[in-house]
Amino acid sequence: MRRLFEELERIAASEATVLLQGESGTGKDVVAQEIHRHSPRRSGPFTVVDCGGIPEALLESELFGHEKGAFTGADRARDGAFVEADGGTLFLDEIAELPLAMQHKLLRALEARTVKRVGGSQWRHVDVRVIAATHQDLARRCNQRSFREDLYFRLAVLPVRLPPLRDRLEDLPLLVGAILDELGTTSSFAFDEGLWTVLRGRRWGGNVRELKNLLQRALVLGPSAFLEDIDGSAGVLEEPYKLAKARAVDGFERTYLTELLARHGGNVAKAARAGEVDAAWIFRLVKRHGIDVASLRHGVKGEKSRP
Repeated sequence: MRRLFEELERIAASEATVLLQGESGTGKDVVAQEIHRHSPRRSGPFTVVDCGGIPEALLESELFGHEKGAFTGADRARDGAFVEADGGTLFLDEIAELPLAMQHKLLRALEARTVKRVGGSQWRHVDVRVIAATHQDLARRCNQRSFREDLYFRLAVLPVRLPPLRDRLEDLPLLVGAILDELGTTSSFAFDEGLWTVLRGRRWGGNVRELKNLLQRALVLGPSAFLEDIDGSAGVLEEPYKLAKARAVDGFERTYLTELLARHGGNVAKAARAGEVDAAWIFRLVKRHGIDVASLRHGVKGEKSRP
């Protein structure tokens, strides 16, 4: 994450188009806002278009505007998002949902930086920086011919991949603190080691958004809210089989190994004999899961801090 933040600082200072990719809930919208806020365009507008939430028939009007009478219901002329974002940043969220016909028109606008209202005849120059975001694999969508390759390369000048929460569990304390500050409250319960273990053991399919929702529930219902879905069974069918299986195996390994080492006072040789596994396997998993063997020798279960 530190490397990512350093990269984002350099990206913010540039004018190049950015493509943010990452699972739902990883904060792509927040990153887009921060890029704009630290860019030379910070005093200009930050305009958002949700490409997946607008009916296909209205997308062209939403992006480029329309003239009065251009279609049924167009009772007045309207500027589109490109014109509204002139001098600032245009954030195209869920860009993968854009229909193929609109992808061609968007590509033309990005290349020429000119737009024309629906029903109009005049082209207008716009000065915008574009940030696009998606939770889908755009390269794969290009191979499937459901996303234009030329548009992909036009958008992915500065590609940024945001990691899922399960790959940055060491950031949980920082994230919990930041979210509680954002909610304008402090927790009424103690985040002891047992509670952190529960949080580290969740699947986090919804990433940081799921963490925020969970904290909001816990503030209302108490710490029992943290015990929901602790076995990872609820909602497992929402994930691909390989990902769900890998997550389940990962959680089992971490729990089993921590309990095994704790039972034998952190002695790897004894734990290996009791578990009928090779000591090298234990050492490999200790490193993978960041288990603090030294703390287990003193009867404390935990994980070491990872840089």
